[in-house]
This record gives sequence, structure tokens and C-alpha cells, in this order.
Amino acid sequence: MRFFVEKIAQYIRAFHLHDNDGASDTHLPVKPGTWVFDILNKPEFVSLPIIIESKFKTIDDLSQHVAWLKKELGRE
Repeated sequence: MRFFVEKIAQYIRAFHLHDNDGASDTHLPVKPGTWVFDILNKPEFVSLPIIIESKFKTIDDLSQHVAWLKKELGRE
């Protein structure tokens, strides 16, 4: 996946972010240590918007996830 992202980097204008179980597109929240952070922290991508496309039980859960992502990515 990383190679694919690097290959099309010049065309990327935003990221929609979620994880899955490897079998289907389950729209799980990303977790600590995800490979996606390596991509999102590349200089050419740090200013691009990130759209969270994960499922959450409550708005508070989503809010906590957004705060965590900002901290992990140094974008507070």
C-alpha cells in the first residue's frame, strides 16, 4: 500500500481515514502504530485534509478519536 501511495502522491489532495479487519471494509477507527501515520507525516502530505470515515458509538467517542489523531500526528 505504501508503494501505491508514493506512486500517486502528486495526485492526492486529501485522505479518508479508517481501518478494516482485512476481510471487509468495516470502517474501524485507526489504532496506535498504524502504518498510515508514516504516510500522513510525510512532508508532502502534512497540510492535506484528513476525513475520518470510521464508525463510532457516540459523538464523544469520535471527538476523543479526533483529539488523539491530532496529538499522534502533531497537528494540535
